Amino acid sequence: MNQPALEILFVCKGNLFRSVLAEVVFRKTAQNLGSVIQECFSISSCGIDAKACREAHPDLRAALTHLGIEAPLKSPLKLSHRLVDKADLLIAMTRQQSYLISNQYVGHREKCFSLLEINGAIWTLLGCPDKGLSTSATPYELFDGLFREKQKTIQAIRAATDILKCAPREEMYPLEGIKIGVFELMSRFSTCFNQISAIHDPLCGPREEVLACAEKIEQEVKKFLFGLVKFARRVVDRS
Repeated sequence: MNQPALEILFVCKGNLFRSVLAEVVFRKTAQNLGSVIQECFSISSCGIDAKACREAHPDLRAALTHLGIEAPLKSPLKLSHRLVDKADLLIAMTRQQSYLISNQYVGHREKCFSLLEINGAIWTLLGCPDKGLSTSATPYELFDGLFREKQKTIQAIRAATDILKCAPREEMYPLEGIKIGVFELMSRFSTCFNQISAIHDPLCGPREEVLACAEKIEQEVKKFLFGLVKFARRVVDRS
C-alpha cells in the first residue's frame, strides 16, 4: 500500500512572516534535493490568530528578496482542527506556541514541536554529533543510493518521524548543541531559555532584524530537513 507524503504544518501567530518563510524555504530546499525528496513532503503554514488579507506583508517580500527566493504568496490561513488533524508534524516558531497548540488540540501533543526544539530532538536521536546538524552535504552524500524510490523514501521518513514523535521529551536536548535537559533548563535558566528557544516576530521592526530573522529561519528549516533525512537513513541502516 502506497503511503502518502508527510504533512508538515508550520505555525506562527499571524501567518504573515515566520511560518510563511519556513514553508517556502522548506519547499525550495526539498525541490533542490530532487523530485524524490520533494514528493515525500506536503508543506503548508498557518497562524494561530491569522486574519485574511490581500497583500503580503512588505517585510515578507523584503525577506524573500534577501534570501533570493521567488514564490507565490497566499492569504493568511488560521489554525483549525482540520489542519491539525491532517498534519503529521506541527512546527511552531516558539515553545509557547507549541504548548498552546498542544493544550488547545488535545490528543495531538506528540506532533507539536517548536522549530528549534525539533532540531534539538533530531540532534539528540542522532547521538549528539560534535559538529551538529549539517546542511552542507550533497543529496548523494545524504542518500547514497538509499532514497531513489519515492515510496521507500516516504516509508523511511515516516518511520523516523514516528520515532521522533514517540521519543520521551524529558530525555531530549531541546536545543541543538546544548547538552542540558529541558527540566534543568527551565528550572535554572527559564527566562534565558524561553528567549533563546524562540524565533521571535520581527515584523515592523528594524530592517536588519527582519533580515536576520529570515536568515535564522532559513538556517533552522534546512537543518530540520537535512536532519530528518539523515535520521531516516539511520533508521534504514539499522533495520
